Amino acid sequence: MFFPEACIACNSTRKQYHVIVYGIGVLGISRDNWHKRRATGGKKKALRKKRKYELGRPPANTKLGQKRIHPVRTRGGNRKFRALRLDHGNFSWGSESITRKTRVMDVVYNASNNELVRTKTLVKNCIVQVDSNPFRQWYDTGELYRNSII
Repeated sequence: MFFPEACIACNSTRKQYHVIVYGIGVLGISRDNWHKRRATGGKKKALRKKRKYELGRPPANTKLGQKRIHPVRTRGGNRKFRALRLDHGNFSWGSESITRKTRVMDVVYNASNNELVRTKTLVKNCIVQVDSNPFRQWYDTGELYRNSII
């Protein structure tokens, strides 16, 4: 590993005033529990290094926009698909028991954070405005009355 003797930013050798970079180290996101405290309040001792199966990943923060999906390799060579941007979704009209794929127009409300509304981030339980045309077309065909029991 490369250990520089001078600060990379200003080439100074005064270590007490500057941050010295020792190689490229990345702090990972971990799902372990040994960094937490015991039920009694005592600290747990780290008994081993981090393991691959304790890996955590950063959130997708799916935005409203043209569809962009990245595959992520997971354990066993399987793949998950991380949605970075989406503009369509599968939405249900609960009282009429129909589901249609339709366009997401806007993020209207999010109970957890107003920042997610401002940045148009799609997360679970956010309120979105959708295009009503697929539902209107279904309603205009009269399927509602044909399927009802009289």
